[in-house]
Amino acid sequence: MVKFESEAMQLHHRIHVANKENRFLAELRDALLPKLMSGQVRIRDAEKVVEDAV
Repeated sequence: MVKFESEAMQLHHRIHVANKENRFLAELRDALLPKLMSGQVRIRDAEKVVEDAV
């Protein structure tokens, strides 16, 4: 039972981290995509923003 709980907690933590990262990346996408589509930001500039954020 202890081993199962340990494994389950590790998986729960990984799920939490992945969800947090997913929300962050979605926010970054939502912020950059309209600017890329309108030409306000070039791809090189967007790549720099992503590199700095990640």
